[in-house]
Amino acid sequence: MENNIVGKKIRQVRKEHGYSQRNLAKELGITGSYLSKIEKGQTLSIPLLEKIAQFFNLHTSYFFTDDDELNNFSNNEKSLLFEPDLSLDNIKEKYNFIKYKDREVTDDELKIMLDVLEAYRNSKNQESDD
Repeated sequence: MENNIVGKKIRQVRKEHGYSQRNLAKELGITGSYLSKIEKGQTLSIPLLEKIAQFFNLHTSYFFTDDDELNNFSNNEKSLLFEPDLSLDNIKEKYNFIKYKDREVTDDELKIMLDVLEAYRNSKNQESDD
């Protein structure tokens, strides 16, 4: 697992949500010193990473995606990219901005888009294993 980027992303999302290391650590059931080490690049378990992702309502692939890769995405697209629930109903309800050439995207088109998004996420998680 590429811990340096993971730690930086954990620190970034923690700060964006206004948590101190101590407060977030308490929410996660770990010590503040352990969270500090994680943010500096120490290895963490996949279950803990999943817990952090769930706490911030993100997909785990968020922690493996470098900010430079995200510069080409709008805020709405970033939100969708890391949405943890890719069920068709959830996406249709939460992301009504999905249109193509000023036309609503069909359910079949949306399913294909979600498959591509899932493949992207899997590729990010696989990169972390290398």
